[in-house]
Formats: sequence, structure tokens, C-alpha cells
Amino acid sequence: MRVIFIICALCLMSRCGVAGSLEIDRLNCEYLEEPQSVDTSAPVLGWILKSGQRGQRQTAYQVLVSDRDGNVMWDSGKVESAESSHVNYSGKLLSSSSDYDWKVRVWDKDGQPSAWSAPAHFGTALMDAAEWKAEWIGRGPPTEPVVRWGTDFASADRAKIKELEIDRRSPLFRKEFVLKGPLKSAKIHICGLGLYELYVNGNKTGAHRVHTPLKTLYSARVFYDTIDITDALAKGENALGVMLGDGWFSPPEHYWGWRMQWWGFPKLIAQVELSYTNGSKETIITDGSWKSSTGPVLSNSIFDGEVYDARAEKSGWNKPGFDDSSWDYANLVMPAPGELQSQLAPPITITDAIKPKSVKEVKPGVFIFDMGQNFSGWAKITAKGKAGTKIQLRYGENINEDGTLNKKTSRNAKNTDVFILKGQGREVYEPHFTNHGFRYVEVTGYPGKPTLQDLEGREVRSDCEIVGDFTCSNELINHIYHCAFWSQRSIMQGLPLDCAQRDERLGWGDAHMQSEFTIYGFDAHRFLAKWCGDFQSQQLDDGALPHISPRPGVDGYPCWSAGYPIVTWYCYLYYGDKGLLAKHYPNIKKYVDYLQRQSTGHIQPRDDSGDWKSLVVETRGGPLLMSTAFYYYCAKIVADSAAALGYTEDAGKYGAMVQEIAASFNNVFLRNSSRRGYPYGENTQMENLLPLFFDIVPDKARNRVISNLVGDIDKQGHFTTGMIGTKYLMETLYKIGRSDVGYRLLVNEDYPGWAYMTKGRTTISESWDAKSGTNNHSGFGGAAGSFLYKVLAGINVDPGHPGFERILIKPYFPKELDYVKASTRTIKGPVESSWRKEDGRTRLKVSIPANTTALVYLPADPSSVTESAMEAGKAPGVHYLRKENKTLIYEIASGEYEFTFSDAK
Repeated sequence: MRVIFIICALCLMSRCGVAGSLEIDRLNCEYLEEPQSVDTSAPVLGWILKSGQRGQRQTAYQVLVSDRDGNVMWDSGKVESAESSHVNYSGKLLSSSSDYDWKVRVWDKDGQPSAWSAPAHFGTALMDAAEWKAEWIGRGPPTEPVVRWGTDFASADRAKIKELEIDRRSPLFRKEFVLKGPLKSAKIHICGLGLYELYVNGNKTGAHRVHTPLKTLYSARVFYDTIDITDALAKGENALGVMLGDGWFSPPEHYWGWRMQWWGFPKLIAQVELSYTNGSKETIITDGSWKSSTGPVLSNSIFDGEVYDARAEKSGWNKPGFDDSSWDYANLVMPAPGELQSQLAPPITITDAIKPKSVKEVKPGVFIFDMGQNFSGWAKITAKGKAGTKIQLRYGENINEDGTLNKKTSRNAKNTDVFILKGQGREVYEPHFTNHGFRYVEVTGYPGKPTLQDLEGREVRSDCEIVGDFTCSNELINHIYHCAFWSQRSIMQGLPLDCAQRDERLGWGDAHMQSEFTIYGFDAHRFLAKWCGDFQSQQLDDGALPHISPRPGVDGYPCWSAGYPIVTWYCYLYYGDKGLLAKHYPNIKKYVDYLQRQSTGHIQPRDDSGDWKSLVVETRGGPLLMSTAFYYYCAKIVADSAAALGYTEDAGKYGAMVQEIAASFNNVFLRNSSRRGYPYGENTQMENLLPLFFDIVPDKARNRVISNLVGDIDKQGHFTTGMIGTKYLMETLYKIGRSDVGYRLLVNEDYPGWAYMTKGRTTISESWDAKSGTNNHSGFGGAAGSFLYKVLAGINVDPGHPGFERILIKPYFPKELDYVKASTRTIKGPVESSWRKEDGRTRLKVSIPANTTALVYLPADPSSVTESAMEAGKAPGVHYLRKENKTLIYEIASGEYEFTFSDAK
């Protein structure tokens, strides 16, 4: 017995890492790793801590920041603090277009210092708008009509634009210059509208960066990039080349309106800051000395595709020594309508190469490539043929019974690229300024028969690192996760889109249904923060918000416009970003004030969109109740935000408003009678679940409302909810302790359900029937995805300790599952939760990052619980707290743990 104890103790010491200490990993600035475009004088610094020792935590830190000459900009000294995610730079004034190195060391729980971290880097943009010396240039007219956009395009403005001669060929711009000596550093600040590609000495900068700058409300703000081009420049002569695309800025007329808006002709501004080793500086700017022409992109459209004529290529146009004597001088043009702002959100890039699974000739000369996966991007094609040969690529999500392409889900979007060969050997083409959502590619006009090696898919999305993973013993669930994850990837296009393939692709309020799944799966902080900024720039003076952003005009409903306050709150909960919360607090408060003014006795006007794709067709889930419920939720977010930010007076004011809204809500919508069963509204699932989720239900009615909800699910055998309701239904079932019902809905193979929707598919559909709408949509996938992470794996943020400072591990263990394994990298570090059933017991493995704690919820027989083969309550780092119903709650310090237990009796 003594030998067994010694062996167990040695194993436990090894697992706990008694010799371990804190290590520093993944330094970040402004929540990004080594950003080049910091434009604030007090950037936020953070790091992740690692340790093999249980319970290890930071008690102090020291940050050291220096410029590239080694001059210390900030030495924080030893700061007694556990903060590792939100440390504000407090040193000397940072300079524009400069580079800084920084490192950090920390002290552990025993007061022992760590080694200094490896140095990290960040670069700055232009800190002051007055530092812009460059001028806007283009090939369009020096002046053009200024369009004042509402939701729709006024006929008078349309007439003004139609009078202009719009050249759809992509313009080229070039500038040569000579370096005056050895170079210390070179940065370019650049914005090309609608989209641009930058070449330095013939080489594209950021080879995988595309679709930049990101879409914004152009009348309010326009993003520019800051790029280090030091290594791209050569001694002596150098050349800059820029090609512009239309993007969302200069779209074709047939899309003008609520989908796309005309903001002006393509235009460019760029400023190169050169620093020489002798201390001198030089600035190269866009001005009237730049030369311009047109190139091989004859037309381009986000929705329709691109026409590329290789015969029109100008070889060497972006290199030094090119003869541009026949080129025009660029025009000085009107500035972009909005304020220039540095782009800190992740760029859109080519993130993956996808090989086709098959190619078939379905008709003479008509070839269908099956990529095996629905995704967002385009195809790269290789061909050899005569000059003038026209190869056409059409994209679609489906094929017909005869194998031909079915483009129904593209709606009016053409999703077609055309490549015209120049006839010089094997030629390679991929688009520059368009995007497609597709699984199948139809190729016609190809010289000969293409093989699988002649075409490659290029996945295109925001460059948010994948940080999450999920798998389990049920392959159906794994397939649902795969579909949801790929839908999520597809809609991340500088903002969370609704879909990737049709003539829409807009930032609907759908995001609040899928943003938690986004956070578990991706490093998405800056991505979501950018979208919050889109709403902020679009809000009217009276507080009104849209339900689509960024887009001119405000025509929002609370159920969808609530995406702004909800996602802002999620960024605080999951990332602990109090700065972002403070930045947007005035706007979300102003929105709630607006909702209060438009309400009648705190009851909102009807939301005509309702629960989109609900199976309760007549009411779409109770639109009047829904709009008032989300009004309540927004007010609650304001009250909670005020409390978090220390705004005591506002916390009291909006806390009282929350109570008033709840009282009015129940007075109007709750049939206040125990005899009638306390149904809400028409007693639909949506109408009962929302007040449960938002905690509006009076105590006396709560059990009956739960019974109404679960009873209707049992009666129907499925959910009747739509895109909004399904997310909150799954959350509600978890909240009320009925995850068994949620799990049953998850694995239901009949209509409606995820299994039915995804059969034979690789993404999540817009509709339960998988026939109407699109094949690749974000809404329903978010509901399933967050359920897998939060419920089956049980990884949850603690609202009382935002930013995963304390983690909740609260899995649901269905009898039908043998194992679940999930992980996500939080702002504090990786969190893992995996469980497996073996020999009548359940084994739960948990990994909690250093500098955090966790609560672990086990539905266990108290006498059966062990941790690393020891009685759980006596294991190092484990503290038994209490029992709630049949669930035991343990508090654990950071580290790795393995609990085993038998089910509660």
C-alpha cells in the first residue's frame, strides 16, 4: 500500500511540475502579435503565462520598451499586479512611422522573477492626421458629385453619377525614386479605394494579403495600411506600383441601392517614410508626378467576378526602368469622403489552398470541378493556349441532377471570372478584386481537357488565427461542427457577413447569433472590435442604429441592431477589454435611450423581420415580444456595463429601467394565470424561451414557463425556432438544466435539424429545409457551435471574472456519448476540457492556464471523485466548495487535472 502511495505521489508531483516556474509566451500589442500600424500613444500590451506548476500566478511584472536605437522609452519598474492582458504603455511619446521592441518579465507567487521574454516588436502608423503630406490621385475627374446616401439611392444622385463616364478597367499607378544612401527603415502608409495591390520593385507586398482596405462606412472612416518595406527596397533605383479595384467603393450601377453604394472613382493615397542610417529622413508621396495607365483587369465586381485579359499586361510596369513615357500623369482628385484611420483589424488574406476532389466533363467542353468543400474565395487556374483564348470560370454551391452547375443560391450575383490568354506558354491566373462562395467550379473554353492539377481553390477570409478545436465520439456531431466551422470561416470578410455567395454579403445583426462561436474558434478580438466600430460610425445623433453595418441608412429593429451592444459586451466578457467597453458605452447607452423614446410603456414597435426562418410562419416567433425582449437585453447590458466601468449613477438608473421593462413585458405578454399555465404570447417556443433566457419570468411562473417550453419541444419533436431563436433556445436549455433536450435537438436526424440540413453538405444552410436560401450561412451554425464548446465540453467564461480570469468547466455528459475533447486559446492562454467514459466511470481532463482559476462542476457521487488517483478534496490545487442539487463544485488553481467519478445517485 505504501509503495502504491509513493508511486501516485511521484506521478502527481510530475504532473504538477513542482520544479516549474512562470514562462512568458505570445506577447501582444493592441491584442495583436507584432502589429505594424499602432496609432495610439498608449497601446495596450499583454502576454500569456505558462507553467508546469499548479497554482502558479503572477504577482508583479516589469515591461521594458525601447526604440530601434536602443533608447529606453519605458521601463515600468517592478509593478505589483497580476494584470497580464491589459497593461497600458506609459512611457515617452511614441513617434510616427517608427519601430519599437519590448519585453517583459514577471514575478511568480513565491516572489521569484522569471527570465525576460523573447523580445517582441510593434510599429506605429501616423499618429496625427496632420502628418499626411500625400495627395489623393486617380484616373477619374478632379471633381465629382458628392453623393449623400440614405438607405436607398436618391434618383437625383443616381442621375448625377450616370452622367459620368466610368472606366471599369483597373487603373495602374507607378513612381520611381532613388535611395540617397544606406537605409535604416522604410514604411509606407497607403490606402487604395475600393481595393488595392501594392508592388515594390515588381514584388507584391504581403503576398497573401487581398481585399484591402477593409469595408467601412466610407463617409465616416477609411482605413489605411502601414507596411514595412525596408527589405523590399534596393540600393539606388526603386519603383512603387499600385493597381486599384472597385471593391465596395465603386460598384457597378445594377447593385446601387441597399446592397452597394457608389462613393466615387477609384483613388489612391500613399506616403513612404524613409529613414537613413546617417539620421536623415525623406518622404515619397502620391502627387501629380505619379504616372498612370490601365492594366489587364478589364472589369471587377465583388458579386459578379473579374475579367482579366493577359494580352493587356504591361510587363515590368512595377519595376525600375520601365518606359512609362506613353502613360498619363495621375490626376489630383477629391479626397475620400471619410476620415483616414489606421487599420488594426486583421487583413483579409489567402489562408488555405484547397485541392479539387474530382473533375468531370458534363457536356462537351464543360468541366465541373468539385472542390469537396464549400468555402469563400476563388480558383487559381493554369492553362496553355493561343492568344485570345477565353476561359470562363463560373462558381456555384450546387449541381443539377445531370451534373451541370446550379447557381440558384447566387441569386443575381454572376460569380464568374474570365481569363483571356496571351499565348505565351503555361499561364497562371487567379482573381484580384472579387470573391465567391462555392463548392463547384464550371470551366468552359479551356484549351484541351483540364486535370485536377490545373485548378486550385484559394480560401479567402480575415486572417484570424484558428484557436479552437472540437471532436467527440459521435460522427454526426463532428460533421455538424465541421459544417458550422467552415460556414464561420467563410463569412469572416473584414466583418461578419450573413453569407458568402449571393448579391448581399452584408454585416447583418446575425453576428450576435454566431459571435460566441467565433470567439471559441478564432482569435477574433480585433475582428469583432472593428465591426463594433462600424456601428459606432453609423449611429445617428438621436441614437438610432441599423440592423446592417457598415452601410448608409438606419432602419434597424432591436432583435438585429442589438448585435452592436451584444458583441461589445461579448468582447468585454471573453477578452476583458474594458477599454473597448468604455469606448462604446456612450453609444450603446444612447441607443437604449432611443429605444425608450420610441417605446409605448416600454413596449417596442413590432419587428417585421422577427425570428428569421422560424417554422412558426404566421408570427415568426412573436415579433412584438421579441423586439421588447431585446430592448430589455440592451438595457441590461448598459446597466452591467455601467457597473463594470464604475459609473454608479448610470448603473442605478439603467438597473431601474431594466426592472420597469420587465414589469411592462410581463404585464403585456404573460398570461398571468396559473390555470392557463402562464404562457407567453401565443405560447410558441420563441416566446417562452426569451423571457427565460433574459431572466424576465416571475418566480411564481418560472416552472410553468419551463414546462411550456420543454412540453412544446416534446410535442413537436423538434424546435420551431428560426435564426435568432435557435441560438437562445440552446442557451436557455443549458441555463435551466435541460441540456438533455438540447442534445436531443442537436442529434435529431429528421427535419428540422442540423443533421437534416447538413446531409451531403459541408457548410450550414440558411434554412432548415436546406432548399431555400443559401448553402453557406452563419446564423444556425453559431447556435450549434457554441453549444458544443459551452455545453458538451463545458468551457465557459465567468461573467463575474471577465477575460477568463476565472473559468467555468461545466460539461454535460450525455449517456449516448463516449468522449468529448475540446480546446480554445483564451486571452489568458489555452483551456482544454476532455472527458471519456470508461468502465462505468467518467474521466475528465482539464487544463487551466497560469494566472487563472476555475470552477469545475461534476454531477458525481461525492464518495467516488478522485483527482490524479487521490481523493479530490485532498489533491494539490483542488478545493471542494459545495454541492448544488446533485452537482459537486470544486475550485481549482491553474494547471492540469484529471478527475474521475461515478454518476450522482
